[in-house]
Amino acid sequence: MTREEVKKLIGIVFSTYPSFKPKVEVKTMVDTWADILSDTSYNDAYGNLVKYIKSGNEYAPNVSQLVNKQPEVYGFKGRTYSHEFFEEIERENERMFR
Repeated sequence: MTREEVKKLIGIVFSTYPSFKPKVEVKTMVDTWADILSDTSYNDAYGNLVKYIKSGNEYAPNVSQLVNKQPEVYGFKGRTYSHEFFEEIERENERMFR
């Protein structure tokens, strides 16, 4: 994510939580969030922010609420499996057991 995109997200936070007063300078906040969100897409972070806002939280989010969490699938943390992955396994099983 770019610094400009981070600025947009922070602008949304300021506009939706008018009583929010960060304890650091906004430039420091942008730098920190840009570093932490560098491997998160703007669309993902924006989506997470919208979910957070719509959930009725009365306090502004911190950056951890915008980061994509590593999902836990079948007990394996950090591993995701696409629908296509399971379809491929199913096709392979059909070929093997015909």
